[in-house]
Amino acid sequence: MDMLGSVLIMLFMLSILVVVHEFGHFIAARLFKVKVEEFSIFMGPKIFSRVSKKTGTRWSIRALPIGGFCLMEGEEETVQSSTSFDSKPWYARAVILLAGALMNLLLAILIIAIMFSFFGYETNKVSEVLVAEEGTYPAQELGFEVGDRIISYDGKRVHTPNDYRIFEMVDKDMTSEIEIKKADGTVRKHTIEREKLENGAKSYIGFRFGVEKGNFFGILGNTMLYIFSLIKSVFYAIFWLITGQLGLDAVASPIGMTGIVNEVVQQDASWLPKLLALINMTALISANLAVFNLLVVPGLDGGKLLFILIELLRGGKKISPETEAKFSYVGIGLLLLLALVVAGNDILRLIR
Repeated sequence: MDMLGSVLIMLFMLSILVVVHEFGHFIAARLFKVKVEEFSIFMGPKIFSRVSKKTGTRWSIRALPIGGFCLMEGEEETVQSSTSFDSKPWYARAVILLAGALMNLLLAILIIAIMFSFFGYETNKVSEVLVAEEGTYPAQELGFEVGDRIISYDGKRVHTPNDYRIFEMVDKDMTSEIEIKKADGTVRKHTIEREKLENGAKSYIGFRFGVEKGNFFGILGNTMLYIFSLIKSVFYAIFWLITGQLGLDAVASPIGMTGIVNEVVQQDASWLPKLLALINMTALISANLAVFNLLVVPGLDGGKLLFILIELLRGGKKISPETEAKFSYVGIGLLLLLALVVAGNDILRLIR
């Protein structure tokens, strides 16, 4: 499959996630009797449009296969109507704004739970201690055993192998402190000394995490742990970007994600592992989209929730939709500027 196919796959994945997000807003809006003026799949010029006689909502399909939107009455301008978004009490508006992120989160949970039910799930339990051909790995030397649980890395809690890998990736030191819990319940801390390899990476500690299969409650519990790990990683990543521990290469625009999709589809493997990798990537992006939209940035749902909080602090005095819209335009402009910078970096990375 060529790059064009990868672009179409990426656009399809992102469009699904955006439409699911907007459908969350739609469901909550209808629950609180807010009129949805238009619900559109994709953007750009209309290629199909139909108005519901029951609700008055215009359902549209547009030409550009990028996302979609849910346009509510009174969302960006003052409308004197009992069905406008602006006329509803603060809690109703808050629920409507939160519903989009919630739908993305539920989609991620559903995808991961289905994958875990078929293929099992990784735990933070050691399944194998590797034996080096020459010398010994740190894990072997320090007495790691099958069944030990990795519970922290440099003082940061490890709930899943995903946590461990992220902490290890960001860690630039050759010395790390890993805390393990033995089968008898005792907890031990080990200081790991590693060497820098010729390619700049660090030498292996020398153990592998295991994959387990469980019942319904095991699948559900580990799904929630995995999603919690994904959400936690977003906040860690933001902090690491601000503090300089991560560079722009750690952030991907749709162009960068298309490059990742292309790497997946070009692999010398059957269609099933490729499909599973893309599905897992969809869940990852969906969870990230949920968190990203709740960041307190004008133009995002989190920014709009901030205005509701300010309204409550002002004793119920509302900020006009027009004023909110002005701040949103500024926020969206800054986000677009950031997106251009990240996209430019992704293009340079792909060229390299």
